[in-house]
Amino acid sequence: MFEIVTVGALTAFLTAVGNGAAGEMGKQVLVSTGALVRRTLGA
Repeated sequence: MFEIVTVGALTAFLTAVGNGAAGEMGKQVLVSTGALVRRTLGA
C-alpha cells in the first residue's frame, strides 16, 4: 500500500514539474519569436 501511495505522489510531482518546465519553455519560445519578428520587421 505504501508503495502505491509513494509512486502516485512521485508521479504527481514529476507531472507538475514537467508542466512547469513546458510552460516556461513555451514562454521563452514566444518571447524569442516575438523579438525575432520585431527585428525582422525593423520595429
